[in-house]
Amino acid sequence: MTPTPDAELLDLRGQPSADQMRQAQVAVEWAEEGPLTVITDLEVVPKYLIPAAAERGLHCRLEPPGDGEWRLTLTQQDILMHEEGEA
Repeated sequence: MTPTPDAELLDLRGQPSADQMRQAQVAVEWAEEGPLTVITDLEVVPKYLIPAAAERGLHCRLEPPGDGEWRLTLTQQDILMHEEGEA
């Protein structure tokens, strides 16, 4: 299954590592359009996504790994700052 750019959730678990990395690269671009959560079962994906997101000015929240999977949420910095200002 190929995700669409308007997806809010991109579940990469169980896919070959090359496919996960390819889709992770595209996920960073999609996150510039709106929040995106990525779930993976490969440790290398968060190691790529975190600096790639930072280079594009995106915020990346990594939830503690559980059951062999990582969940990362990519958001635009201005959205994050706006939400924090409302609290």
